[in-house]
Amino acid sequence: MINEVVFTSPEHYVDLEELCDYRGYDKGKLDALGIKHMSVLCEEDLISLAIKALRKVDLNDVNLIILASESNVDLSKPLSVKIVDKLGLNECITFETKFACRAGVDSVLMAYTYSKITGNKSIVVCLDEAIYEKGSAEITGGCGCAVIVIDPLEQGIELDLKTARSYVADIDDFYKPMSITPVVNGKLSIVSYLYCCKKAMESWKNIKNRNVTEYFDKLVFHVPFPRIVKWISTVLYAHEKKNITLHIEDIIKNPNLYNKWRDERKSVETSIDFIDWFNEKVEPSLRFHPYVGNSYTASVWLALISTLVNSKIDIGDKIGLCGYGSGAGAICVEMIVKDKIKTYRELPTKKLDVEKYIELRKERGLD
Repeated sequence: MINEVVFTSPEHYVDLEELCDYRGYDKGKLDALGIKHMSVLCEEDLISLAIKALRKVDLNDVNLIILASESNVDLSKPLSVKIVDKLGLNECITFETKFACRAGVDSVLMAYTYSKITGNKSIVVCLDEAIYEKGSAEITGGCGCAVIVIDPLEQGIELDLKTARSYVADIDDFYKPMSITPVVNGKLSIVSYLYCCKKAMESWKNIKNRNVTEYFDKLVFHVPFPRIVKWISTVLYAHEKKNITLHIEDIIKNPNLYNKWRDERKSVETSIDFIDWFNEKVEPSLRFHPYVGNSYTASVWLALISTLVNSKIDIGDKIGLCGYGSGAGAICVEMIVKDKIKTYRELPTKKLDVEKYIELRKERGLD
């Protein structure tokens, strides 16, 4: 079972209001997206960040370490080789997985299966830096590392592997060539996220024959920015609870219906019953992300930590976890709480001057 989840961010952050002032960006987008700070690598790198996270957990008897990342520019060697070598874990089985931000969830399912079959302890490391070219997407950057410990000899959170369901579609909303920055179609990426997450959860629903909004005690999603989680929550709630005329599938077929669909979604979002439901089952997962930003593969695990820390969780509670990866695909898995697990989170504490941040970017060939 999963018995420990750790999240560490870089020490430094940029105040996004100050960055918007410096760049001339619209500060109104910060409230619209639900973001305040962006964690950035300054005196650290991805490898040191991963090692910092791994040193928070018990590494004894670990037999498998999977790294989930889309930040490795070496197409040959996984970053995990560098990490296990520095920690002296050279006899561990290790490799790297890739499916944009959802690779961390895929890796946990893989490691969980391995541990159940072999009885050996395994670890998944989700390690990423989200960094963008100068422009409106820049404020949605961030960085972080999540470590998920799976020990078959310990109680904790159980995964229902039999009902885990996925939905994938060839959608070019996000493309990352051999570069530290991606090419992003922001509007398409939002629609793709909502569409794939809904389809994955509907696939789960078809197996369990239960409504997602009723069955799960808590829901946890990948968080590129907090506001989009409210949108996917609205999409699911409207589908199961409200009599609406348009659904996200209609927008995929006919993008001209987007404004009408958005208006219907907003009417659901402002309803009292939805607000009460959202505040109980989803909102607790979003309290740390405004101060970190998007950490790609690690993001959904910070959401899980936030849920466990900021809400009342009882033994037997069921948590629906949905990971999303651009390109595009979503995966839904049911988690059952069998016992309390250890959690640790380390958010950025040192404010970085915008001028220093710009200088760091220029050193990396940006701006």
